[in-house]
Amino acid sequence: MREFQLSVHIPPSFPNVPPVVFENGGVIPCEPDFHVNGHDGSLCLGSPLALRRVLRAHPELRGFLVHTLRPYLYAVSVKLDRGGPFVFGELRHGSEGKLQDLADDLGIAESCVLAALNLALLPDEEACEMPCPCGCAKALAECSLRDRIADLRSLSNKRELESLRDEFVYGGLLADLKETTRQITAATARLRST
Repeated sequence: MREFQLSVHIPPSFPNVPPVVFENGGVIPCEPDFHVNGHDGSLCLGSPLALRRVLRAHPELRGFLVHTLRPYLYAVSVKLDRGGPFVFGELRHGSEGKLQDLADDLGIAESCVLAALNLALLPDEEACEMPCPCGCAKALAECSLRDRIADLRSLSNKRELESLRDEFVYGGLLADLKETTRQITAATARLRST
């Protein structure tokens, strides 16, 4: 049986802000593949929105840890014993993981998430008149995505949604810039070799 030495840092604003958990015994490798955050060594128990969803359903510490930390530690144990990916699936890291989680939560393609975030930032009456980004060819008011966007609004304030949208926009621009740089470098190499 594996034992973990953990510390749980509970912020004064709990349950509005999730606790942060650290593994102090050196059992869990401090690597992204084990979902340990590189910036502070805390365990990544889920995306920020996923953790808010858990806190909404389980606002007490025990319930939060049962629904986040317990499955995380089980998945780590299986990975340490057998290798391979986390048994319950896993999100990509950083902004890409937030995008993946939001797309899954909204039930839309990742390419549609930015449009959905923009609708979440509009007043409901205005957003309902806009085309739904899911591709159903209806106004948002006539699509079930409206309820999922309303749920997203209830989990985050406007500033947080704007920050998330900006993170996706700038992340996409950075990815585009890297790809363009790669293409220019490859074209330059081809020109030099001829």
